[in-house]
Amino acid sequence: MIQSIQSQQSAATAKAQATFDALLARAFTSGVKLS
Repeated sequence: MIQSIQSQQSAATAKAQATFDALLARAFTSGVKLS
């Protein structure tokens, strides 16, 4: 059960990290185009 919770947490963390990276990349690209 503990193992299951840990794998759920790491999956959620990985998903959040990927989302953040995508948003950051989009913001950076928009910023470069703007300037």
